[in-house]
Amino acid sequence: MDKSKVINVACGVSDIFFDNDSSYSCDFDYIFCPSNRKKHKNEERLILAFYEIYKTHNLNLIFTGEMTDDLKKLLENLNIIDRVHFMGYVNERTLATLYKGAKLTVFPSLYEGFGLPVLESMASGTPVVTSDIGATKEVSGGCALLVDPLSVEDISRGISTLLNSEKLINEYRMAGIEKAKLYNWDKCSNDLAKTLNNI
Repeated sequence: MDKSKVINVACGVSDIFFDNDSSYSCDFDYIFCPSNRKKHKNEERLILAFYEIYKTHNLNLIFTGEMTDDLKKLLENLNIIDRVHFMGYVNERTLATLYKGAKLTVFPSLYEGFGLPVLESMASGTPVVTSDIGATKEVSGGCALLVDPLSVEDISRGISTLLNSEKLINEYRMAGIEKAKLYNWDKCSNDLAKTLNNI
């Protein structure tokens, strides 16, 4: 492949994630994973990592999407089914409140085409723990805590590291907001239009 013929046009982040001031209303603290039950989302390892730390930090875990039988069985075996919540389909406004209300967003995906949830969380002012490989590493650009997505222990360590340090949380929060500002849909559409006009 001739790399000179490959044009990279980055996605943008909706203004709703920057502008939203409302947090999801619930009576517990939680970490959040926007996901969809596809295997590469690495949810089983996240659940196992959550199991290692949830009592210490008195946390719940929220996923978007519906629970599957396999995940229900895992949660029952770990005896944490009351701590893990599946929100089903959520619209963009509800999604923004879920990011805003979370202690952290944890997104240990094994691969992504771009990794938009990382930027949406950053734009919401919520620190991110994500994979140290592929698109999530690239798009976070040093503004998220990176972990080995194949290691339950490393995912658990990453979550605990942030939760135990208000200083780190504030650093990642501020850096994440600034990083997310670099990605907007106007720039995306302008870059695409420029590319098409040059063809």
